[in-house]
Amino acid sequence: MKYVGIANSKYKKTLLKNKKSGNIVSLTLPGLAASCTDHFEILDIFDKIGSCRYENFLNTSYVKSHINNGKSSSAVLDKIKKFYKLYSSISDIGFNYKKGYIVVTSDGVRLDGSHRSSIVEHLGMKKVDVIQMNWSDFFSGKDLQKIKRHIGSQRSKLL
Repeated sequence: MKYVGIANSKYKKTLLKNKKSGNIVSLTLPGLAASCTDHFEILDIFDKIGSCRYENFLNTSYVKSHINNGKSSSAVLDKIKKFYKLYSSISDIGFNYKKGYIVVTSDGVRLDGSHRSSIVEHLGMKKVDVIQMNWSDFFSGKDLQKIKRHIGSQRSKLL
């Protein structure tokens, strides 16, 4: 299955707030970070340059999208530094589940963990444990229909 990230919403926040009720499942990679092309662009730069100097990332879609969404240059650089630190950690010691799981839904939505998902795929990991949630455990009727339509539109844009 190819997983897609979706924009923040009250529905997404409800699932994340209740993630302890999800099931831990093992996913075979790749596919978890299918919509994370801008993250892969940053990871390639990390591999080539190995530093977080902002000017190395200025022309990336990652930086451009964050700037277009109102983030300051310093805020974007902070995100890149955290991303690099996470990448270095997973690269050196592996995925640390004590720091948190990637959270997905059974129908192919990545709710939390885009950076971690792209890193494990970039590093060629074959499997990763995730917390899997089900929309229908929390929503029904019109809310569930609205969620499914939104997921479908995101999937068609991103995959």
